[in-house]
Amino acid sequence: MNMLTFGERLKELRQKLKLTQKEFVKDLSITPSALSLYEKGGANPSISVLKEIANKYNVSTDWLLGINENLTIKDIKTYGEALMHIVALTKCKELEAEISVDSYSISIEFTDETFIKVMFQYNEVFHLYRHRLISKDIFMAVVEKLIFEYSMREFEDEYN
Repeated sequence: MNMLTFGERLKELRQKLKLTQKEFVKDLSITPSALSLYEKGGANPSISVLKEIANKYNVSTDWLLGINENLTIKDIKTYGEALMHIVALTKCKELEAEISVDSYSISIEFTDETFIKVMFQYNEVFHLYRHRLISKDIFMAVVEKLIFEYSMREFEDEYN
């Protein structure tokens, strides 16, 4: 298993998000030069800065520190947070999301083939978990593996 250092993880996260060092530190209590030091392994952040990074970019501190490979997403705890994620999905033109609402249900339809494949894989493991055929730990491990695998895949440009 290739365990990356904190600096390597931090750089990987920033590059995956396609952010410059200046953009990455916006609204954090560090400077671009401090981030550069962290990425090069020349210094380590304080616990409060580590928590800031994890919270802002929705990753686990365990992943940032190289303790595990799971890029854990946080639970949605409010209707506002749920709405924020739905809005983000529908704003993503590559996923081609369509929302249908009636007085009894809400459905979101996607036409992107890769996303459909991801959701099919998720649904299979969710079905096993919901019917108590696998434990919550196994369910979460598989989901986090899916998230990690697909977090490195960018949307395909249909015009290439």
